[in-house]
Amino acid sequence: MESQDIRASRTPQAMFRAAGVVLGIAALVAAGAFVYGLAALPVNTTKALAFCIVSSLLLAGIGVALLKGGEWLVNAGLVLASTGASLFALNLLLMAAAPKPPVDSMQMAIDMGAKFDTRTMFDVVKDLRSEGVQAYPRTSISTMLSEPRLRAQLGALLPLGGIAHSTTVLCKESGDYVIFESDRFGFNNDDVVYDAPGGVHTLVTGDSFAHGYCVPTGDDIAGQLRRRGTNTVSVGGTGNGPLLQLASVLEYGAAWRPPVVLWLYYTGNDLHDLIEEQGTPLLLRYLEGHAQNLPERQAEIDALLTRILDDAFVQHAEAAHAERVQSLREQATSLKTRLKQMVTLYELRRRLRIDRESLGDARNDVLPLLERIMRQADATVRSWGGELRVVYLPDWQTFADRPASTRAEVLALFERLGLPVIDFEARLREAGDPLRFFPFRLPNHYNAAGYALMAEQILQVADDSGMDVSSSR
Repeated sequence: MESQDIRASRTPQAMFRAAGVVLGIAALVAAGAFVYGLAALPVNTTKALAFCIVSSLLLAGIGVALLKGGEWLVNAGLVLASTGASLFALNLLLMAAAPKPPVDSMQMAIDMGAKFDTRTMFDVVKDLRSEGVQAYPRTSISTMLSEPRLRAQLGALLPLGGIAHSTTVLCKESGDYVIFESDRFGFNNDDVVYDAPGGVHTLVTGDSFAHGYCVPTGDDIAGQLRRRGTNTVSVGGTGNGPLLQLASVLEYGAAWRPPVVLWLYYTGNDLHDLIEEQGTPLLLRYLEGHAQNLPERQAEIDALLTRILDDAFVQHAEAAHAERVQSLREQATSLKTRLKQMVTLYELRRRLRIDRESLGDARNDVLPLLERIMRQADATVRSWGGELRVVYLPDWQTFADRPASTRAEVLALFERLGLPVIDFEARLREAGDPLRFFPFRLPNHYNAAGYALMAEQILQVADDSGMDVSSSR
C-alpha cells in the first residue's frame, strides 16, 4: 500500500493551505460556541451543556487533524468545508421559507379595502378635546416606571388604574380606536359592576389582554364574562407584569374579596416585564404583603395622573414610539440584518432552538421570583376564601412560527404550586386555524371572537370543576 507520506507528497500544497484555513475558521467558531455555551449554563443548563460538549468534541477533532497532518488535515478540511457549505445552504433555504415579517395592520387594512383610522392616539385625544370632551390617552404604569422622568413624577404613590370616570383612548388594531369611559377606579369596566347584588364575583388581573386590547367595551374578557352572567371586574393594565398583577390583587382583590381571581399569564412578555419590574422597590414590597390602600386614594390618583397625562411629554413619547416601531421594522428587513442571519446560520439555529432567545433566555432567571409572586397571590386570595386560577395566554408567534420556549417551565411551576391552569393555547388549537382569532391574522391581541372563546373555556372549566360561577353569594 502506498504510504501516507507518499500520498501527501502528491497533494497540492494549496490544498494543505486551504485545509488549514478551514480548520482555523472552524476552530474559532467552535471556541466561540464553547464560550457562548458556558455563558448560557446558568440559564439553560441542559442545552448549554450539550452546546459545550459538541464544541469541545469539534475542537478536539480539529486538534487531532492538525497534529496528524497529511491526509488527516486535508480530509478534515474537506469534511468541515462540505458540512459548512451544506449548513449554509440549508440555512438559506430555511430563510427563504421562513414567514416574512408581517406588514402592519394599517397596510393590511388598505390591501383588504377595509376602513382604518390613520390618526395617532394623541391626535384622537386632541380631536375629542376640541369637541369639549376631556379625554386622556390610556394609562400605562409600566411605561411610567421605565421612564426616569415619569417615575420621578409618580413620587411615593404608585397608581395601578387610571383616572376615574374619564374618556380614555385605549388602542387600535382592527381599524377603529377603542375608547371607553373608565370606572370609579380608572379601569375599563362598566361602573355598575360595583353596585351589583353580591358584589364582585370574579376579578381579572393581567396586562393589555385584561385591559381590553383591542376590542370595543364589552367584548373584552371581563365584559364577555359579565355578558354570561358572572359579575366580573378587570384591574388589568397595559404592560403589567407579574409584580403589578400581584399589586392589583393585594390592593383591589383584598378590598372586594371576590370568590374567583383569574390571573392572565401572557407568554409573550410577562417574564420580560418581570425583569424590568424587579428593579422597582415599591413593587417588591408587595411580596411581603404591603399595600398602599389605593381604593381609598382615588382622588390622589386622579390628581397625579391628570397632571402627568396633561404634560406635553405624552406627545413626544408617542412620536418616539412610532420611530422605534419603524426602526425595528426596517431593521427586520434590512440587507445588513439578512446578511448577518446568513453568516450566523440564524434561521437554522432558531429552528433547532439553539439561538440566543432559547439558549440564553434571561427570562428563565426570574422564574424563582415568579414562583414567589404566585405563592403570595395564592395565599392572599385564599385568605378571604377565594380561589386563584391561571389563564395561560399564547401569543401570535406561538401559532405563526414556534411555541414559547418557556411554556414547559412555566406550566410546571403552576402545577408545582397546585394552581388550576386554563390553557387557552390548547383551546385555540382545538378550535382550528388559531390565527383567525387575531385581527388581520397579524401579531395583535385577540379579537372579539378570541375573547368570547376564552370566556367560554373559563366558564366550562369552572362548571366541570363544580365551582360556582354565578354572581350571587
